[in-house]
Amino acid sequence: VASGWASWLAGQPVSDSQCGFRLYRRGLLAQTPITPGRYEVESEVIVRAARLGFRFAQVPIPTVYGTEESQIRTTRDVPRIVGVLARLTVERVAPPAAMRRAGREGTGS
Repeated sequence: VASGWASWLAGQPVSDSQCGFRLYRRGLLAQTPITPGRYEVESEVIVRAARLGFRFAQVPIPTVYGTEESQIRTTRDVPRIVGVLARLTVERVAPPAAMRRAGREGTGS
């Protein structure tokens, strides 16, 4: 659900919105306003960067788990992810000042 919602918000397909294994150009990170957080930051970066005109590619990588356990906590992290997606939905019609400023300053692609 989160990946579908993020895809809709970004206007680009996002196969795994919570994947933290990503590579960003320095310009994207410098120009995209990011709110510090936990697992919800992955969705925020991809949606806001797409809104600023950045395009991205997805490369499949194998997921290999050993005895490690996921660090995501359902009662803490899922509501935060839903919250950021809801906030990003509202931002479609009422972008915050930081996004308006970033849009005026220009972007890369």
